[in-house]
Order: sequence, then C-alpha cells, then structure tokens
Amino acid sequence: MSPAVPMGRLLGWIDSWAEKRRNVDRGQTYADFPDPAPVQVLALEANRFDPDLPWSVPLEARVRVYFQFLPHEDVPARAAEIETSLRDFAAADPFFRSHPLEVKRLVDPPLEGHDLAADHPWTRCLLGAAHGVLGEGVRLTAAEWPCDAFLSQRQFGVPTLLFGPRGAGAHNVVEYVETTSILRTAEVYLAAALEWCGA
Repeated sequence: MSPAVPMGRLLGWIDSWAEKRRNVDRGQTYADFPDPAPVQVLALEANRFDPDLPWSVPLEARVRVYFQFLPHEDVPARAAEIETSLRDFAAADPFFRSHPLEVKRLVDPPLEGHDLAADHPWTRCLLGAAHGVLGEGVRLTAAEWPCDAFLSQRQFGVPTLLFGPRGAGAHNVVEYVETTSILRTAEVYLAAALEWCGA
C-alpha cells in the first residue's frame, strides 16, 4: 500500500495542531498576531514527478513540519505533548500501526520563543534611536519568523532585540534588504551605541 494516502491523514493531524496553536495564550508580545505560534508544513515527499522515471508506488513518504513556540511557553513540555499526540495518532491509524512513524528532530532542543520587555533599558535605548533616525512611526513588535536570539539572552544573559533594514522574504529562497535602508539602519545602531555608552 502506498504511504502517500495515509500521509493525507497525517497532514490532517498536523492541521489539527495548527488550529490548536492558533488559540494558544499569546502573551503581550504576540497579542496582535493572527497566528502567533504557526505550525507549518515545510516539505512533503512521497515520490518524484520526473517524467523520465518509471511509474512506481512510493516506498516511503516524508513530511517536514515546523512548530513555533512563544517566549512564555515551557518548550520541552510542549514538544513532549506534541510527540505524545503523534504517537496516539499513529497507534489509532491502521497503516501507521503496521508501519511505525520515525520522528527526527532537525533542531534539538527546539528553538525557543524570545522577547525583551518594552521597559527594559536596551529596548528603550534602541527604540529611542530608531525614532530619532526613522521617525515616530517605528513600532515595537515581535518578529514573524524564528531565530536564535533566545540563545544570547537566555544562555549568556545578553539582552537581545531584532532590528535590521527593510526588506522581504525572510527565511525564503528570495530574501533581500533595501540598500538605502541598510545605511539608515547603521545610523540607528550608531545612535543607540552612542547613547548606551554614554557618549
């Protein structure tokens, strides 16, 4: 039997988690996000569409799924809950009972959520510098993509914010920044450094 068909049921399980995560406690940082903790299918494979390959039933199927976690969540506990749910799903499915799922974490431990309080001195300093250079339209918000900022703050005690030039396509094949915005960003960094260092 082709694993591609039961893969559809597995996608249904993933979709059920995407729905659950839309209703997660957002906390203050992600309060305005419509989907604060997305669950995304990043890749799906059961066979190839290359017309030069012989027609065949796939022997295996794979899916790559990304779960985003929020700053206030207990990530190890949440990851364990998700994997328990996956085992329960597989145990109830006739195909996956006979053909056990193999779970491989690509990032282990998982990326944690990250934020820095709006009233933290570094937040006030950088935001003030951004307002001074770019105007009052600059607002403090959370990023819509994952990153490793939590490492420098949680592991090494370095207060960390994300700030950079304007652009689009973060973490996609076509990712870019606007050249003029790079120069303005450098001005903000300089203004923040001068204030932070008391110059």
